[in-house]
Formats: sequence, C-alpha cells, structure tokens
Amino acid sequence: MPTVDEIYEQIVFLRSHGRGEEKAVLVLPGLQNRRKMKARPKVFRLAGDEAFIIRLLAQKERFMSILNKTVAMELLCSLWEAPTTEQLEQWAAGGQKG
Repeated sequence: MPTVDEIYEQIVFLRSHGRGEEKAVLVLPGLQNRRKMKARPKVFRLAGDEAFIIRLLAQKERFMSILNKTVAMELLCSLWEAPTTEQLEQWAAGGQKG
C-alpha cells in the first residue's frame, strides 16, 4: 500500500499532466477503520432455547404490528419488569402459579 508521500508524488504527476480537475478520493486505512468502528451499530443477540426465542419474537412482532415501536417496546419492558423479586421467588418455589 502506498504511503501519503508516494500518493503526493502521483498527485503532482497527474496535475502536471492536466488531470488536476478530475474527481479523486484519498483513503487513509487507519482513519477509515476507526470510522467504521464508531459507526458499527450495536446488535443484541438472543441465545438459548430456540422455541422460547421464537415465541418471544412472535410476541414482539405482534405488539409492534399494533403499536408504534416506542410504545410497544416500553410496554414489553414494563411487562417483564412487573413481577417483584419476591413474586418470582414464590413462583419458582411452586407457591404461586400464573
């Protein structure tokens, strides 16, 4: 890969031969890689029981088909957060169904 100094020499040559008005792009690989890293969207991946994930995503799609995305996601989060730790512990111990 050529250095900036080598590219500069190519530019001088092209300009001296009347090609200074042509469109060109200077790409610095290190800078381009940093920009890509900053622009990379964060992706959330679910892992685990495939049947559970299918059910979860089906319900998410159902909510989002009826409500706008913001409201649907807020409602889904609220439903997940609704049970208290004590209620979950009772359910896990078999003292409460549903």
